[in-house]
Amino acid sequence: MASSVAGAAQAAATDAGQITLAEASQNARAAVTDFTNDYFRDRKFDAYLTFKSEEDEREFRKREAERQRAIEEASALHTPAGDARALELSRAQLEDAGAHGANRSPDYAPNLAALEKASQDLEAAQTKSANVSKSADQLAALGDLDVPSKAPLVPREEIERLKLAGVTYSETTRADHGVPEQQRISGQSPSIT
Repeated sequence: MASSVAGAAQAAATDAGQITLAEASQNARAAVTDFTNDYFRDRKFDAYLTFKSEEDEREFRKREAERQRAIEEASALHTPAGDARALELSRAQLEDAGAHGANRSPDYAPNLAALEKASQDLEAAQTKSANVSKSADQLAALGDLDVPSKAPLVPREEIERLKLAGVTYSETTRADHGVPEQQRISGQSPSIT
């Protein structure tokens, strides 16, 4: 009974943590998709970008292309860790663009805020999920413990039937576990007959 209660509690706790984590991952993917659409597809920030030199722009475009590939790869994992990485890369790209003038765009602050919020929510959900899993594991361990009950492990009728057949029975509460005192003192193994 204790084991089934612990198992049910573990399943409920784990499910609750996973739902929160799944929702946070979904929100993270949505924030990354919104950013990548605004940034890479719609090029909303390009008009605001300024560079010190052609070399500066080449280096920026190289980082931009590398991050775009890395964002796509991380997003393709469809895992909380992949979503967290995609958020991190998206934010890094947006901040890099902001350092080159994109922070003047009216779309900059809302995109940055959405990425930051999604990142914080995902991190909180990952922490909560880890704590829920830890608690669920602790509950499961409790279910594995032998919990003494008032009912005997073997019904009295069965004990009497076994005694009649010549089988001896020892109470489980005895400290000697049925080993004769002489064998306990000498360290001998009990003989099985």
